[in-house]
Amino acid sequence: MNGSRPSEGRNMTRTYILGVGAGLAFIVLAMFVALVATGQSVTLGNLVRVHASQPALFLFYLLPPFYALVLRYNFRIKERLSNSYREEISKKDGIIDRYAEYARKIGQGNYAESIEPENEQDILGKSLLVMSSNLLANHKKESEQNWISEGRNIISNVLRIHNKLEDLGAHVLEELVKYIDAVQGTIYLYHEDQEKLVCLSTYAYGRKKFISDEFRIGFGLIGQCAYEKDFIYRTEIPDGYCTVSSGLIGDKKPRALLLVPLVSDDVLQGVIETAFIHDSVPDLTVRLGMELGEIIARTIFNLRINRKTEELLEESQKMTIELKKNEELLRENAEEMKATQEELERSNVQLESKIGEAENARLRLHSLLENASEIISIYDRDMKLAYVSPSVVKILGYTIEEMMQGKDTERLSLQGQTDLKQLFEKLSADPESPVTIEYTFVRKDGEMVSLETTGRNLLEDPSVSGILLNSRDITERRRAEKEERMKSRMQSLSENSLDMIFRLGVEGRVYYANPVVEDYTGRSPAELINKNLSEVRLPVVLHEHFSKTLYTMASGPKKSNAELTIPASIEEYRLERIMSIDAIPETAGGELETVLFVGHDITEAKRIEREIQVKNKKIEDSINYAERIQGSILPDPEQIREYFSRSFIFYKPRDVISGDFPWFFPGKDSVYIAVVDCTGHGVPGALLSFVGYFLLNNL
Repeated sequence: MNGSRPSEGRNMTRTYILGVGAGLAFIVLAMFVALVATGQSVTLGNLVRVHASQPALFLFYLLPPFYALVLRYNFRIKERLSNSYREEISKKDGIIDRYAEYARKIGQGNYAESIEPENEQDILGKSLLVMSSNLLANHKKESEQNWISEGRNIISNVLRIHNKLEDLGAHVLEELVKYIDAVQGTIYLYHEDQEKLVCLSTYAYGRKKFISDEFRIGFGLIGQCAYEKDFIYRTEIPDGYCTVSSGLIGDKKPRALLLVPLVSDDVLQGVIETAFIHDSVPDLTVRLGMELGEIIARTIFNLRINRKTEELLEESQKMTIELKKNEELLRENAEEMKATQEELERSNVQLESKIGEAENARLRLHSLLENASEIISIYDRDMKLAYVSPSVVKILGYTIEEMMQGKDTERLSLQGQTDLKQLFEKLSADPESPVTIEYTFVRKDGEMVSLETTGRNLLEDPSVSGILLNSRDITERRRAEKEERMKSRMQSLSENSLDMIFRLGVEGRVYYANPVVEDYTGRSPAELINKNLSEVRLPVVLHEHFSKTLYTMASGPKKSNAELTIPASIEEYRLERIMSIDAIPETAGGELETVLFVGHDITEAKRIEREIQVKNKKIEDSINYAERIQGSILPDPEQIREYFSRSFIFYKPRDVISGDFPWFFPGKDSVYIAVVDCTGHGVPGALLSFVGYFLLNNL
């Protein structure tokens, strides 16, 4: 633009010369016309006389100079306007260069600098600030996610290289404490059979007296964290809780505690406790702790299963060895029984004369024993089966002969054989006292039955001369007892559940309500149980849902789910809650008996879902606004068709806004058109497209 100034000066000088020349030519022409009009020849004397007689001609000669002055004034005005335009263009170029430099720094990841828009109408400056803010937020979120992912990878690598819980706990604590900038750590394992948490490993505890080896569920911070299955974050540390010893800081009490439960598939595996000397623990650390809790819990569960499998394998191998020994013993017993049988056969020959007399009595006794509900067995002094009643066929499926050949002990488990042996020992030691045992027997059809056997020592009774065993089938009784125990266990789980549980009859009567019901209805279980829905005050939305579900299931029992919003109770200062309620039909004999309602609080999940929707909407609005800004720099297809009549533009960004853009610039003698591809997509690509657009325009 500065190069155009000499050209403008030359044009102005040329115009002045042409104006002066035209003025002189005009004066000469005027003189000639004046002489011709008076009929005089063109001489100097005649010119003097004509001007002397007509002085007005001198005024006419002033017109060319006046025209030159007007022309000069007009050029002065144009020059001032041209200078003003040059200054405005230079200022715009400076702003564009500044914005381009700012966009370049953003593209390099430098979000620290900022720019000030020129004025309220500076849309480009404001848009760059909005884009910078969004990119900074995304960069921060990505950094946090990378930090969590790196922590998970470190702990996961530690978990993969260990197959013993003791080594695993120590290494995990060491890496975790270092990564989250804690000073102490402890892992407690939950032992379900003992219902307590036992210390597995510690890190940076100088004195053992500050380490509690065991915690029961619900007692202390450790027990409370295990009971709630949720993290506990405390900054008010009880006096004497624990101290941190260091050569740099001396003995100092931690300022913050973070306890994270180790839960996998809703099953508690343990608790991790970490201590910090900072005043607070970042939310990001808590998020990492909760994610690692599930990963560590799953690994602990797998290691426990592997250990139990190894123990079962060892026990199985021991049982195999014992079974082999028992098989040898059974073979020896069979040979002895065979010899005994031969002896009995010889005795039978001698007793044939008496058989006839006892036949009727035997048949009568056989009929009674065959239809008896018990199996009567007699064992001799060597603990060998000497007699078994015919009822064994109906109860166990084996014939008397099969039982006599060894089925009485062959079909017992190892524990059953041990119990039977101990029974014989007790009866031998104390003949006066009967002994009762329970064991499992395998019927001939393969079904497992439970037997209750009462033994009496009648070796000194000449009518028996053996140990008498009365065995009866208690399979149904044990099944009923087991069902009762399972029912009691399910009742215990329901009582300790965090979900709201109702059991309603088809007529609307409340048969069961767990303690959590009071948190949502303001009514204790005692106020609800054995009452009809119409007799108790429940939130309207719950009452209507229960009534509608019972009516629907009366025509066809089918599991259903619904989301309900339970309104706030002002007098009890409760917030509004969103519940996911499952309705589960319970039938008996093919008919609907009761309906189990299980409600789970999903208020927090819904709140997070709404927050995500709002954030997504803001991001979409920002990108759509950027799309309108980018659309403002795209060429108009109608303008292009003025130069290229048979042309069109197909422009479709992959991510709403794009780093690719068409460019069109009509010059004086040439037309410039380009399809530009900038690195990246979406917002980063769009920023570069602005830089490319203005650079092309400047060129």
